[in-house]
Amino acid sequence: MIRLSEHLRPEDIRSLNRELYKRDAAYLASDVWTEPATETLRHINNVKSSKVQAAINAVEPFEETEIPRAWSHHMALQCGIHFWPDANHRTAIIGFNLALERATGWNVVLGPEMGQRCVEESKAARKKLYPNMTMAKLADAEHQYRKVFAEFESALVVTEAGSGLLY
Repeated sequence: MIRLSEHLRPEDIRSLNRELYKRDAAYLASDVWTEPATETLRHINNVKSSKVQAAINAVEPFEETEIPRAWSHHMALQCGIHFWPDANHRTAIIGFNLALERATGWNVVLGPEMGQRCVEESKAARKKLYPNMTMAKLADAEHQYRKVFAEFESALVVTEAGSGLLY
């Protein structure tokens, strides 16, 4: 059984988002607000670790054959709760891959077209559903926002980290 909480810490997720902010000129570019760098970094650094940990813990332990389901639950939690000022989808997928690589040596990949569609559909659904997304509500696999990511489970490709296709 793979438990994300054994392979992923809140500081891992925070650090990933901080690095995306520091190296990506598009961070915040698509948002409705912009902040000076010090305010954005303060926002990232002030996200409560206990809340991020709760989202990590909310993904039930899973077998290697259940990676897509765990991915979609993790993505819905991280993107639905929306901890970061920007790059929530990128932070979520990189974080999931970090944990999966630590646990199994594998990564998941969603092709560019499917990845773009997933992000667009997720953002549109979040606008409609916000603030009706809590960790407790997103635990329900039938929640509308969870279903957005579940639609892409079959498009996920599992690869050996730094290598080729596994399944």
